[in-house]
Amino acid sequence: MRRAVLFVALALLLGCPEPEPEPVRPPPEDPGPWAVVGLAVSDAVINQGVEIPLWRNSAPVTTARKAPVIAGRPALVRLGLLPAEGWVRRDVLVEFTVVQADGSEATRQTVLEIDDAPVDFTDPEVSLNFELPASEMQVGTRIRATFWETARWEIPVLEGEPAAWPPDGTSEPLLPTDHGGVLRVDIVPIRYDFDGSGRMPDISPEQLLVLEEAMLGRYPAREVILEVRDGIAVDYEYDRGGEAMGATLSTLRDLRPSLDIAWDTYLYGMINPDETYGAFCNLGCTAGIGYRPTNPMNEGLRVGVGLGFAGPETGYVMAHEVGHGHDRGHAPCGGAANTDDDYPYAGGGIGVAGWDVISGEHIDPNGTADVMGYCQPEWVSDYTFEALHQRMAALEGLRDHVEDRSDGELWTAIDVIGGATTRWAPRAMVFEPEGEPIAVGLLDGAGRRIGKVSGWFVGMTHIDGGTVFVRGDLPGDVADVVIP
Repeated sequence: MRRAVLFVALALLLGCPEPEPEPVRPPPEDPGPWAVVGLAVSDAVINQGVEIPLWRNSAPVTTARKAPVIAGRPALVRLGLLPAEGWVRRDVLVEFTVVQADGSEATRQTVLEIDDAPVDFTDPEVSLNFELPASEMQVGTRIRATFWETARWEIPVLEGEPAAWPPDGTSEPLLPTDHGGVLRVDIVPIRYDFDGSGRMPDISPEQLLVLEEAMLGRYPAREVILEVRDGIAVDYEYDRGGEAMGATLSTLRDLRPSLDIAWDTYLYGMINPDETYGAFCNLGCTAGIGYRPTNPMNEGLRVGVGLGFAGPETGYVMAHEVGHGHDRGHAPCGGAANTDDDYPYAGGGIGVAGWDVISGEHIDPNGTADVMGYCQPEWVSDYTFEALHQRMAALEGLRDHVEDRSDGELWTAIDVIGGATTRWAPRAMVFEPEGEPIAVGLLDGAGRRIGKVSGWFVGMTHIDGGTVFVRGDLPGDVADVVIP
């Protein structure tokens, strides 16, 4: 009897199974890493000063890039993430691998807590960020990311492939270029003697570092080389209008051929007409001046002048004026004249997020103006970054051709500032005609017209003035000229 009861009880027990538990991943046989499933990279960008999209909406960007990636320059890569439905908040181990052209790899890891909401790549506080030092940014560099669980058990099962970027397990090409990555600026200190002060610009090592970092942050360069030259002096008054600065620009232009200066180097004079930047510019001022050469062959126009006070303002001015030397017009902001008609962003904004390779600061595109405008705060747009690189690469590519050229031919440079002809002087220089063709009337000592010659007018930035270049010397009986 007892056996029958036990048999019935056992039958009842076996016939009423408990509900099956939720499926869980079994412990892996290999105690190694366990790939994440149910997570995708939605967006990827690289930033070396301006943001360049690599992926958008879970797909590679196939349109032409608006700015270059520079070999030998630090970079920031930011990823946006998209969890699948059913994702459970948890820590994920991310491996970021840099692959070089020779096959060598360098991997770094970080742990990121990922919620069930998308990870916004536009917010540097929550995006997945990886910095690449300059040494890892090489021609042929590629990158990839893989994702691993930190707790291998009791994770809900999600359908899909192991999480990786790119999804096919390859690596993403960054396409860095090593062309045009060096910017050279020779600085000429200018002593201000008009007020008897003999005041000099700040060329201390600390201020030169401020200038170097300002240029390196805004220019597509892997290296900025600043060299301080012997100084010159001026004994005329500097007002806030900039005409005196235009005269100094002419002096530097004429001085350049006599200097042992590399063809692709920019010559930049610095002057302090007052005790401080604020004292000189408190009511507005012309802080810098230069030419805007359209032809990269015209090395004689790669000159500029700017204020040389201590502080970051001097770095902004240098970046702006040397930008004119790269054939950059003004961004439409702050009432700037002679604006670039092709500038793509309303109000002269930078258009895309920026990143300072020196400080690591993230630059918000909202409310930030391009360095070629007149507004603050300023940074550099991808439009300007690309144009600067094109000119830098052009100079590098032309260097061998220029070395085969002679020292140039004789040109007469006639300076016209504030509507008045100030001076002219013949100089041997390399000049390819550019600017506005213009007829120059020739006058004798009695003011009679005795002929005319053809020339080309190249304007100076920020003032009503410029220079007319006439091939050869003017006849000896010319006492004055007339510029229409």
